[in-house]
Amino acid sequence: ENDRKYHSDHLVQTISAYRFMDIENPAQVVNQLRTAWTPYGVRGRIYVAKEGINAQFAVPLITLNEFTEAVAKPYPQLSENASQEERDALYYETPKEIRGIFFNKDTQVSHKESAFEDLRIKERHKVLQDGLDDAVIAQMEWTERNGIEMNAEDWHQHLVEKQQGKSDIVILDCRNKYESEVGIFDGAIPLDTDTFRETWDWLEEQLKDTDKDAKILTYCTGGIRCVKMGAYMEQKMGFKNVYRLKGGIISYSRMLREKQIQDQSTFKGVNFVFDLRIGERLSSDVLAHCDTCGVKCDVQTDCANVKCSRPFNKRLFVQCPECAARMQGCCSPECVEQLQASLKFGSNPPSKIAGLAKKGTLQESIDSSRPIPVHTTSLSTSGAEENASGPNTIYTTSSMTYAESVSNQNDIEDNVLKELAAETQRLLPGRAHMISGQVQGQMLHSLVKMSKAMTVLELGTFTGYSALCMASALPNDSSSRLISVELDREVLDIARSFAAKSSYGYRIEFVEASCMDALKMLHERGMKFDMVFLDANKKQYQEYYDMLLDMDLVRKDGWILADNVLFRGEVEKVASGESDYYLEDEFSDVSALDPEALSLKKQLHIRRSRSMRTARKIAEALHEFNEYVAKDPRTDKVLLPIRDGLTLIRRR
Repeated sequence: ENDRKYHSDHLVQTISAYRFMDIENPAQVVNQLRTAWTPYGVRGRIYVAKEGINAQFAVPLITLNEFTEAVAKPYPQLSENASQEERDALYYETPKEIRGIFFNKDTQVSHKESAFEDLRIKERHKVLQDGLDDAVIAQMEWTERNGIEMNAEDWHQHLVEKQQGKSDIVILDCRNKYESEVGIFDGAIPLDTDTFRETWDWLEEQLKDTDKDAKILTYCTGGIRCVKMGAYMEQKMGFKNVYRLKGGIISYSRMLREKQIQDQSTFKGVNFVFDLRIGERLSSDVLAHCDTCGVKCDVQTDCANVKCSRPFNKRLFVQCPECAARMQGCCSPECVEQLQASLKFGSNPPSKIAGLAKKGTLQESIDSSRPIPVHTTSLSTSGAEENASGPNTIYTTSSMTYAESVSNQNDIEDNVLKELAAETQRLLPGRAHMISGQVQGQMLHSLVKMSKAMTVLELGTFTGYSALCMASALPNDSSSRLISVELDREVLDIARSFAAKSSYGYRIEFVEASCMDALKMLHERGMKFDMVFLDANKKQYQEYYDMLLDMDLVRKDGWILADNVLFRGEVEKVASGESDYYLEDEFSDVSALDPEALSLKKQLHIRRSRSMRTARKIAEALHEFNEYVAKDPRTDKVLLPIRDGLTLIRRR
């Protein structure tokens, strides 16, 4: 019956719940809960301790009403003359300690997207590990003087007033640093802790000069951490006006959805959640940056290398899809080396692989846009190396260096471009690989020359290297123009400064906008282009392509050049149906694992591969784009397997 309730397409309701109270016999509550909730198809993790209960679980929608009614109704009262059979029946009832508990309902998802595989109910010393000494805990009472609960609507109004300068409330984010760096309420102060145990030292230090009458609002993901923090602030530190968001960010998000005011959210970014979803986006704001390249991104992942030396509480890091594909989901060149050696050669890698980092080959591959080892693509200029050394040959920089030495365009300003490349490396060292580079820049220059283009549109400027290369190829005519679109002001300022140094900068018009908005604006201006260079959001390539043709922004016989269409070899793997080790289902032999180990292993597996899964989604979008263009009768096209893949598309 439970298997039917958990058909992969069935919806389940995600719920979190907690209650601080004195529980005399936690073991009995654990057993009774398991017996009472299993028939409803409940799956999740529930912890019971003498201090209370903490639960995160999912219930199939087909049993949800029956389940919630059973938990909400009063606990059966037996008379003194009750029979043994009546007393035994209580064992199948939801324990009285749970009755009437507040169900903090999160999102509804299909079973296959659910965070939980089974029902795990365990007795613990504490339901929330706080790190407090027993002497301190003996003076605390979690069930009273723990802050005043504030519902989501009132919380929203308080924060709006603070935004408007009408309130001087103090807002504290009780969560850890890895949570607050990707999402936070506007005006809140993050504790920047690595674990909840560090909370108390932060409070003592940071609030030592704060007025005890100050109005302090606290929040966390689901509300449980604020209870202990509120109790500590009131009972130990003497604060008199402590409030906490009832149900935490989860409750606030639900309020926004129910009132359909998501666009008014005072929470910016992503709410980090402790299940396989990892995060729920509450606003379009991206607050964090890729730890590798610095680009705006809030995809949190764990290092793909299981032997990564980073401390456990610092294993999560932010990584953009491009860096994930380039570094195989690893956090450092050293981890890439360890990962590839373990995948290809087990525990005894040959000296050639073991010595890569020392020789610099692996580091060069990671720092550049060339393919990294293990997964080769058709990016090499000939098959000689592959034929000589097999399909897993590690590419070197010699071919590219030679190509750069013999490529030359008389009207390209090498001095300006070299200075721009150096400045990009200095200011944006992690993102410098995104620059077009000498050979591709000269190829773009040649294509503009060969097509005799007068007007060029570039979607995705970055620091302007490709724009300068193409602008220098335009004819010396007052009507020749290049329009370059970029949303990131930081990189656009660099592009503008170097355009001012160039003899051809006057031909470039920079537009600070999203590509979609820019295309609409150019259509309204009646613009038509001889050539368009696509190097922006890869997931939106197909939308850009259709808008360019449907809005008649590309002339007949005009060209669209789409960059990165092979996406570091990931697109080829999507097309062939190949699956990377970190995307495969490792759990076919579940009989060899106990349920708890299986669930933990899956959680770590999903977290470890999250950035690579995001990269795979981009690769899938690019594969769909490639196939869509290939079948489109409006254009002729050819995909060139050079660098990261470039498709030349001619409008018929």
